[in-house]
Amino acid sequence: MMRRGFLLNSFVLLLLIPMLLLLATYEDISSQIIQAQSERVQAERTYRVISYLEMDFQKALEISTKRALIATTEYVATTDFIRGEMANETIANLILDGYSRVGISNEQNLKAWLENITSSLREQGYYVSPSINEILNNISITVAPLDSFRIAVTARIPRIRITDSSGIVIYEGALPQNRNATTIISLEGIEDAFIARETDDFYHRIIRACKYSYPELVKKPIKVLNGTGESDIPIVTGVYGEDISYNATHIWKDSSYIMNTTIGGIEVSPIDILENGDVGVLVFDLQQVGQTSWCSQLPYRLNITINSPQPLTEYQLKINLTSVFSSLPNPPQMEIYYQDCTGPLKYWIEEWSPNSTILWIRVNLTAGGNIVSLYYDPSVVGNKGNPNDVFDLYEDFEDGNLNGWSFSGNGGWIITTNSYEGRYAVTNENINPNEEACIYKNLNLPGESQISFWWRLESDGEGIFTKDQLEFLLDGIREKVIEGTDYANWSRETVIIPSGQHRIEWCYHEAGYWFFGWHNDKGNGYLDYIIVRRYSSTNPTYSFSTLEEKPSSLVFSPARAYDIQPFVSCLENGYYFGIYNAPSFFERLEGSMSNHEAYEKLANETQDMLGISYNGKHHPIGLVSFVLPTKDTRLSMLINGTGIELDKQTCFDYYFFKYYFENDNTAKKEGFKVYGISAGDVIIDENFFLDNQTAVAIFGTQGARDLLQR
Repeated sequence: MMRRGFLLNSFVLLLLIPMLLLLATYEDISSQIIQAQSERVQAERTYRVISYLEMDFQKALEISTKRALIATTEYVATTDFIRGEMANETIANLILDGYSRVGISNEQNLKAWLENITSSLREQGYYVSPSINEILNNISITVAPLDSFRIAVTARIPRIRITDSSGIVIYEGALPQNRNATTIISLEGIEDAFIARETDDFYHRIIRACKYSYPELVKKPIKVLNGTGESDIPIVTGVYGEDISYNATHIWKDSSYIMNTTIGGIEVSPIDILENGDVGVLVFDLQQVGQTSWCSQLPYRLNITINSPQPLTEYQLKINLTSVFSSLPNPPQMEIYYQDCTGPLKYWIEEWSPNSTILWIRVNLTAGGNIVSLYYDPSVVGNKGNPNDVFDLYEDFEDGNLNGWSFSGNGGWIITTNSYEGRYAVTNENINPNEEACIYKNLNLPGESQISFWWRLESDGEGIFTKDQLEFLLDGIREKVIEGTDYANWSRETVIIPSGQHRIEWCYHEAGYWFFGWHNDKGNGYLDYIIVRRYSSTNPTYSFSTLEEKPSSLVFSPARAYDIQPFVSCLENGYYFGIYNAPSFFERLEGSMSNHEAYEKLANETQDMLGISYNGKHHPIGLVSFVLPTKDTRLSMLINGTGIELDKQTCFDYYFFKYYFENDNTAKKEGFKVYGISAGDVIIDENFFLDNQTAVAIFGTQGARDLLQR
């Protein structure tokens, strides 16, 4: 029995051992499975939390940026330009915590997002550290112009820790993990706060890109066909399909026509390029066989060869024409062109008589020989031109007012008929002994210049230690002085002025007292005939050719047909262009271009980082639209209401508003009328002017040469 029991127990034991081993193995495998499942669940929870945070941080950055832009533009439009810091720094502060040094606020910011996300994670059993303020202080953020119509904001939290309720760290590191969060915001649809601020929130414009938004990089807002043609005038303007006709082979108006049209050397038909109703300009390089171009409709010309020792820009050249025109009692109708028909040049006839005929022209000269052609019609009496178009400053006081002049000291200056030439000059008002009266003007000279003026001193006496004085000061430093009673006659003075911004000033000082008391002679200083012109230490020389008569017929000449409707449409709708030498969006918020180089450097670095370029070139950041001072009804009302007198200022919006509405003479950029827009047969706005630099950016070098009326 005992043996049987032993055998039974052994048998049971043998049966139980595998089962116990299987159970132990199962429990071990189950433990591993449960642990693996737990780790996988934890990893999935961590991944979901971090992914959620990264996506939410990206979204918060985008929303904060948009709200910061709106807050900043609203502040500038209604209050003031961004002062004391760069505009992108202001926007960065608004994105981070909603406050800026200039007093702008933004409720939707990253600080508010951190507070919300921290609270939300806490409700789910997660805790964020370090503190919100410490995280904010360590966030790296860059707000940069990406190009003219977009800004880029990059941001990253360098360190954030997230723990669960048991204190286990589920994540510690940067957010986002492997890169910066980047948001790119389009500026289209945002108000141009610069224009609103300059007009005291009266005139508004929304930023919208022209279809040809980057004319210096991609396509220009003009279409041009090259060809050959014949015409007796260099410029023909009109509307295609109305007064300018075209077919498969020719473009014509009246007796002027163009044929053999090409683009990039490939023959094209005008029908495939031009459209009815578009503004057109036909340009002819008029040529005569074996001779230079005939650039005018006037029947005669005199070629003038100018030899210059060095290149000179916008130089005012004095030419004595007495030997040529001594037989003409009056100035003939005249036009002056460069040899390649660029022009007409600005001129002024200082004197016209049989004994003395003096002509001034404003000309660009290369070193060596230059040829300009004076075309004229002796049967028609012409005008003498405009000295204000020729010189950097011309003041003869013949308009009988002192507009544009400023005064300082104890008394003013007034118009007088006691003049050097013409009807009027200026003199100081009476002042007391030991007092002075000054008249001055600020100039911005692009090159070394010379000022000349005529003056005299009229004095009845002197003090013991002083004499009546009349002095000329440049930037507050005395350059010339006359004193006492020895200068009763008019005398001419000249002073060389370097390029840049300067203040020219004339001051009259009343002398002290007589030996036995105050003297009361009440002397006067007189000033007249002020001219500022470019200076050259060695003046160019010139010589004349024989007089020529216009030939009866001309041969075929190079010609170009422009369709400028794309530019006209963008102009009329207030659309914007992106060009290089223009203020960026941030500079428009600042009302200044002093930070342009810094913004351009930042933009180029951002474009390189994001791999954005066009044929290896950086995109421009300049943002510009143009104004139509007369055609734009609301702007015209504003101009008329403020009493602004329009001159030849470029209609590039930044310089236009700075010059007219801020009285900033540094923004003075003389422009030219544009054929088809403000010159020729099609007049969109007769007061539209465009400076050459901007015209080259929009139309290209050849287009600017052809389309600007010089």
